[in-house]
Amino acid sequence: MEMSRMQNRDCVADGKTGLDEPAESSIVTLLSAVGKGSQTAASEVHGRLFGLVRTIARKHLSPVARPAWSSEDVASITFTRLFLLDSLSSRFACSGAVVRFLAKTTKCRALDINRHETRGKRTTPSLSTERVAEPESHASPDGAVEAADTLAHIASARPYGDQAMQMLVDGWTHREVAEAVGESRQVISYWLKAEAERWQ
Repeated sequence: MEMSRMQNRDCVADGKTGLDEPAESSIVTLLSAVGKGSQTAASEVHGRLFGLVRTIARKHLSPVARPAWSSEDVASITFTRLFLLDSLSSRFACSGAVVRFLAKTTKCRALDINRHETRGKRTTPSLSTERVAEPESHASPDGAVEAADTLAHIASARPYGDQAMQMLVDGWTHREVAEAVGESRQVISYWLKAEAERWQ
């Protein structure tokens, strides 16, 4: 038992984010539930870690990018990527691994946005969604999360999810949806692009 506790502490310590990290058992258990389709667990993960991710985004998002992008926008993209991962129930061995994933993904997204904005090319939905910060994929035909469940995960983390999807099905534009749900057009567009690429 003592050895297990020591290993868990070591795993969390390896995160090296400089930020306080959530308790080991809670985050890993919640992610396991998210991987099985629990919207309540997804909402809890988002609620507990959003502040941490937003702090990292604020650190790396440049002043040049801020007129168009906020730290909340970058955090939203990061959580979209998290909830779109395959095999959430077994992908992360400890909370330190979750924090490392979130920190690295957030930094990469912020720097990507900074580069586009600095070049004078306002980032659009064509912004690359390559998984440069993600662990090796463990996707398999039998283990893939159903599309409906994935949308439910995102909807639970971002309350506008179901409403936004229905509007788009009804023919609304990305801009119209963003205005209706009070979200930025960039985040709405990125979310939809990520979902499309996940299931293409």
